[in-house]
Amino acid sequence: MELMYSSLIYDDPGIKPRSVAGREHRDGKAGWILCEGAGEAPRVVEGGQITLDSSSGRVIVGLPMVADIETMPVEVMGAFGTSVGRKKYINEVNLRVQETVALKAGVRPGLAGSVRYETVKWRTDEPMGAPPRPFSGDKRAVIDSAHYNLATVCIRSDEPTPMCVLAIMTQLDMQ
Repeated sequence: MELMYSSLIYDDPGIKPRSVAGREHRDGKAGWILCEGAGEAPRVVEGGQITLDSSSGRVIVGLPMVADIETMPVEVMGAFGTSVGRKKYINEVNLRVQETVALKAGVRPGLAGSVRYETVKWRTDEPMGAPPRPFSGDKRAVIDSAHYNLATVCIRSDEPTPMCVLAIMTQLDMQ
C-alpha cells in the first residue's frame, strides 16, 4: 500500500480482491474509487474497507474533490481594435491536455454568473466495458453560450481520474 497525495493505492496484479482494507482513517466518509483505470461510484468506508464493483489488481481510493480552472475574462485584439466592452460569443473551446481521462468545459457569463458545463467526449476505440485511455493532445468542446460583454472559460474535473490542462484556446465571434 502506498500513500500518494490524498489517496491510497493497492497494486498487486496477482491478487484481485473485491474489497480493499487499510482505510480506517476514513471510516464513515466517502471515497472515490478508480479500479484498473475505470471510475466507480463513490462509497462510504465501513470498518476500514471499501467493497468494489468488480475484482481489481490496481485500486486507488481517494478523497472526493472537484478541480476547477477558470481563465481571466476572454479579450482579443483584432483588426478593428480590442474586444473590451464588445459582446463576445464563445462557441468552442479547444483544450490541449496531457494524460487526461475526463473533464468538462463551460463559460461563466460576467463575474458571478453560473456555469453550465458540457462533458468533453473522450472515448475512441476502447472495447465496451474497458476504461477510457488517458489522452494527450487537443480536444474540442462545443459550448452552448450566449453573447456576453465579459466571459471566462471554466474547466472542471469531478471524477476520480487524472486531468492535466496545458492550454485553453477559445473560438469566439464578436458583435
